[in-house]
Amino acid sequence: MNPYTTFIALLVGSLLLFVGIRLKKWPIILVALIPLGLVAVNLFFLITGR
Repeated sequence: MNPYTTFIALLVGSLLLFVGIRLKKWPIILVALIPLGLVAVNLFFLITGR
C-alpha cells in the first residue's frame, strides 16, 4: 500500500470507529477494524523492513 492509501484507510477506520463507539453499534466497530488492521499490518511491515 502506498502512503496515501494508508492515510485514507487510517482516516476512514478511525472515523467509523468513532461513530460506532458513539452510537454503540457493534457492526460499525467491526467494519472499522478492517482498515485499521490493514494500516497496522502495513506499519508492521514498514518497521520490520519486509
